[in-house]
Amino acid sequence: MMVLAYTETGANLLLETGGVAFVGIGGTGQLIGKSTIPVEGVTAMLEVALVT
Repeated sequence: MMVLAYTETGANLLLETGGVAFVGIGGTGQLIGKSTIPVEGVTAMLEVALVT
């Protein structure tokens, strides 16, 4: 399963590198420009609601 598929169930995905960010919401994603300090590597965050 692709990580972006998790966003179909309400999760949010953020991938950021070199001042550019990719945001995934609702099973789709888009590239957005972001004015951050360029860094080497990638920051990844997947926010998912916990089910109790």
